[in-house]
Amino acid sequence: VEPRRAGDAARAVASDARMDRELGWTARRDVRSMVESAWEGWCLRHPEALPDTRK
Repeated sequence: VEPRRAGDAARAVASDARMDRELGWTARRDVRSMVESAWEGWCLRHPEALPDTRK
């Protein structure tokens, strides 16, 4: 994590409400399941990221 740079937003907020309202689109997964899926994929390609459980 790095400090904010000049011009960086102090806060970023996202919502899918407009997509739902205007396009009728809704997400099939919540943020937690997306992060879990991304982590699983990362660990498949980078097994060194997993904690060593052999101790």
